[in-house]
Amino acid sequence: MSKVTLDNIFQAILEVSEDVKELKTRMGNVENRQAKLESDLQRVELSIKKELRKVH
Repeated sequence: MSKVTLDNIFQAILEVSEDVKELKTRMGNVENRQAKLESDLQRVELSIKKELRKVH
């Protein structure tokens, strides 16, 4: 069995910390993309409503 040292524990904490930072960045990117898609969808919905009013 390998021996667990404080150095091993510290290294594992650093790696997890980096993973968390990366996930936060990715989550921020996903949230920004979602906001853009929602905005685009609203524009499309308004455009469709406008066109439907012209038809009726």
